[in-house]
Amino acid sequence: MNSTTSELHPLTRFIEALKDSPRESKFLSEIEQARAVRALLEVDLSAIRHNVHVISQLSEGAKLMAVLKRDAYGLGARVLARLLQSCRVQAFAVDNVAEGIELRASGITEPILVIDGDISENAPLAVAHNLMPGIPHENLLLAYERAAERIGDKYPVWLVANVGFNRSGYRDIERFTHFALRARECQHLEVKAVYAHLTNSNGDLQISLAQIEEFRQVVSRAKALFGSGIETSLFASHGLVRWAKMFPTDWVRPGILLYGEHAFLQDSLALETSEAIQKLRPALRLRTRITHLLDFTHSEGVGYGQQHVTRPGQRLATVSIGFGSGYPFRSTKLHALVRNHRVPLFGDVGMDAFQLDVTDIPDIELYDWVTLIGTDGDEHISVHSLAFDAETTPYQLLSGIHCCRSYVDSGDIFL
Repeated sequence: MNSTTSELHPLTRFIEALKDSPRESKFLSEIEQARAVRALLEVDLSAIRHNVHVISQLSEGAKLMAVLKRDAYGLGARVLARLLQSCRVQAFAVDNVAEGIELRASGITEPILVIDGDISENAPLAVAHNLMPGIPHENLLLAYERAAERIGDKYPVWLVANVGFNRSGYRDIERFTHFALRARECQHLEVKAVYAHLTNSNGDLQISLAQIEEFRQVVSRAKALFGSGIETSLFASHGLVRWAKMFPTDWVRPGILLYGEHAFLQDSLALETSEAIQKLRPALRLRTRITHLLDFTHSEGVGYGQQHVTRPGQRLATVSIGFGSGYPFRSTKLHALVRNHRVPLFGDVGMDAFQLDVTDIPDIELYDWVTLIGTDGDEHISVHSLAFDAETTPYQLLSGIHCCRSYVDSGDIFL
């Protein structure tokens, strides 16, 4: 039901009025300014353009479907979608219908795949906004059949194949075949593609090869049912680096690779894969400010519980970010970059602050910038290395960071 402003709840009317208020707009601008001088996640748009070009070369002519789920891993899906649109990325993938609608609201007209289709109640919304569902089971298939009946024309869908990921889709080839036959019977749906997820594309070679072979069997069965024109997609970031040249598909789905990052285990990288990764440019830099410098003349406990004790002559710098903004809580192996030096964290990471041991850093000053991800002089901290030291994954690390973002392009910074 459409509601007029007068029919809205009083609190809702208040919030809507604030959005249109010049006074509120001024406050929002000042809030962002105040946040930006404390901690800043910088996204290098020119580096992303470069990485798209590298990925295109690695993909052997496959079309690019950029994965922008979870607000593009926390980097701003709306901004990056427009950038990737200008780089001739042909489609986008999101986790759910809400994320797809947000891209449509920002003017994105390219196909948008909703990975694994979301839940059945959202099928009408997906159809209304021309979102292409990935469908893993018959229940969702029938929900989209009912939703598509209202528009008249056949509605495009993708089918999910399960080759071992085991989160969605039918594992057995015969069950998948039965599912595909049901899809073929749908009068208002048109199956455009079949796709799957690999489980070990950044690791075990033999597992990936076995799953690739399973996918080839699924594709063979799908082509027998839907014709040779049905499209295929199997490889995301790590898979496309390793396999796209040997096992061509119609689509690849780069995500974290767009930002020059990866989750490969370094000691298991083949030479060709390592060389491909080195062609990418890191697109991210996370920085924060020193808010206090403390000098200790004797041993003294620091922080809650005073479990960490200073030594005489030690100098600590307090910085203005913490686990509340997504910086890793686990700190025993972590480092930061200050004035071209790598320094260790000292003590626990707090919600809005933590401390660095800067005893040996000359000329350090209050309010100096500290690099947590990125390059300072000859030193570099990647998302991959920070995640490894924090005993997490690059995906979890990136998607959890939330502070003021800026977009850098040819030296210009846009807050």
